[in-house]
Amino acid sequence: MLIVSHSQDFMNGVCTNIIHLFQKKLEYYGGNYDTYVRTRTELLENQMKRYKWEQDQLQHMKEYIARFGHGSAKLARQAQSKEKTMAKMVAGGLTEKVVAEKPLIYKDLDFGIDLDTRIALVGPNGAGKSTLLKLISGDVMPSNGLIRRHSHCKIGRYHQVGWDCSFFDYFE
Repeated sequence: MLIVSHSQDFMNGVCTNIIHLFQKKLEYYGGNYDTYVRTRTELLENQMKRYKWEQDQLQHMKEYIARFGHGSAKLARQAQSKEKTMAKMVAGGLTEKVVAEKPLIYKDLDFGIDLDTRIALVGPNGAGKSTLLKLISGDVMPSNGLIRRHSHCKIGRYHQVGWDCSFFDYFE
């Protein structure tokens, strides 16, 4: 079952896995919503620590190059070596360009959903959560690739029509 919801309590009580759509990629997390938040926070903190460490290394290399780049031949060679390493570190963080024509929401997306799995699809507005549900349900056809459903698979969904309309009001 795949769920899109804004209710943390609901997701904590129902979900066994979380899929986070981030920068056009799906990130999978086991557990309920609180576990997802804790895990994601830890990952972001570790990523920030690594980024700060890399920035410190770059700064140290720049200072070394500025201090010893024009000294003796040995120090100049070491400075040139550090300059090459620094260039590699900077180039290593590049990401691919996004073509402005019509950006893809999903590319090379490949996953399966078991019958017993309950999933919360989490992401900011406009990230493509509803589009993914429409692709799975067959309301929208993929521009490339295919979606396979078991012949006995039945997909039901509740579409939120408005913020001021509850689930019960919708079906009255």
